[in-house]
Amino acid sequence: MEKTLIKGLALLEALANHGRLCGVSELASELELSKSNTHRLLNTLVATGFCNGERGQYMATLKTWELGVHIMAKFDVRTVARPVMERIAKISAEGVRLAILDEARLEAVLIDTVESSQAVRAFTKIGTRLPIHCTASGKALLLHQDASLLERCSRKLKPATSWTMTEPLEFIRHIEKSGKDGYVTSVREYEDQVSSVGVPILAPDGTTIASISIAAPAGRMPSTTLRKHAQLLQAAAEKIRTAIGRPTSLVDVVNTRGRRPATAATRSRLRS
Repeated sequence: MEKTLIKGLALLEALANHGRLCGVSELASELELSKSNTHRLLNTLVATGFCNGERGQYMATLKTWELGVHIMAKFDVRTVARPVMERIAKISAEGVRLAILDEARLEAVLIDTVESSQAVRAFTKIGTRLPIHCTASGKALLLHQDASLLERCSRKLKPATSWTMTEPLEFIRHIEKSGKDGYVTSVREYEDQVSSVGVPILAPDGTTIASISIAAPAGRMPSTTLRKHAQLLQAAAEKIRTAIGRPTSLVDVVNTRGRRPATAATRSRLRS
């Protein structure tokens, strides 16, 4: 593994996350690098156009954003889903999220959002990463996935609130039942005051390529409302799936080929 490349990418990520001018000392301390090493890496980023430097202060340029735009352009699901999301947000008056799976980090990445029109709402932004085990955006991405992914996730059930499911067998049963229902819920599991409902968006081969979900203050999301929103989302997911056709690029990105649904064998291995 090329350590210099890893350090340079970590430095670029830190600059992008800060979104402001940062000094060498601050960055070196944050990344646990020497000041001389940090300075050399920053000079390289400046030379390649990924950041600007002036008077010892550095900031990421739009070059990183430009790369992101090129990548996002390949996600046809985002383009197709946008008008559908806007319609759901208008009907439900709640925030709508579109997410894809980062399998390596067991996270859902929000690639588009439409905010609620209500004053009290669950705020989100594009690029936000959410744990897949305790959010509707994330759990919906687990539906129809390979059993090994579900098992791996079930062994990393960190509690975010007192409502978070942390028992592996209970979690697996929950995902399997949700797969049969066609939607999944997260009731105060990630944030005490927020509940959400989500459904998977499927490729023609039946694998999950993205999720669409609604998140709102828990007080506005009793079980009857969750089911009502689930019906909206299921119709929306089918409309998106039909419009996309076969999303080859997105299927390749999330590597969904050849996945098997979870079976009782998964629960058996956990008991052993």
